[in-house]
Amino acid sequence: MATPPLEGPAFREPATNWQNVIQQHVTAFRAREKIAYDRALAYTNGNAWAEVTQGLSEVDIQRTSTNLIFPIVETAMTSLVPPKPALTMRTRAPADSAQVQAGEALINYFLTAGRYRRELARSTYHTVLYGLGVMKTGWDAAADRAVANFVDPRNYFCDMTALREEDLKYEIEATLLSRKEVMDKIEAGIYPSSVLDTAADQYPTWMLPNKRPDQGIEGAAATEAKNLMNYQSWYLIYEVYD
Repeated sequence: MATPPLEGPAFREPATNWQNVIQQHVTAFRAREKIAYDRALAYTNGNAWAEVTQGLSEVDIQRTSTNLIFPIVETAMTSLVPPKPALTMRTRAPADSAQVQAGEALINYFLTAGRYRRELARSTYHTVLYGLGVMKTGWDAAADRAVANFVDPRNYFCDMTALREEDLKYEIEATLLSRKEVMDKIEAGIYPSSVLDTAADQYPTWMLPNKRPDQGIEGAAATEAKNLMNYQSWYLIYEVYD
């Protein structure tokens, strides 16, 4: 006799251990991606070898003196980011022209008021430099309008099994907030009050760029930068979208 199929709780997938997933992402980022990101940023800014005293190889001189990455990034910015993003709508029915104009004006207002060009420029810069550009859309209740905000790809992790955006099973954004910002989100119902169970801490070192990635050390500049970042305590919150 055939065994009847199992039903009910036996087929429920176990709850995802997001702490474990996040830790794996951060560990992998620090071991591989962060090094590549820091190197690309250092070459673009021309400070990759600013404190190195020994002689440079021909390849190193070409990377820094010629600075090939910088013109590539600037060319992309010029080509892909319009001076003033705007939408032009057309209609085939003259009777609808007033509604079309109103819709066009509303969308262009959102683009201007939300400083969409600034966010688009940041996203484009990081897309060319790091190969990943992320923007998060939402609604600003105070301003009563849509917003599109840039997300630093160094603070963004996602489902690595997905081949397309629509296949993503989860996305994670690491955010740094002050106590007031956390309290505001708790009062708004965005965060549970349990986030305050974790004590505030210093600015995470893995979020700071290393200006000397090929030397494998942060240097005095990174220490100074971190001291400036620590003018207050920070809550490191991982927002998971699944």
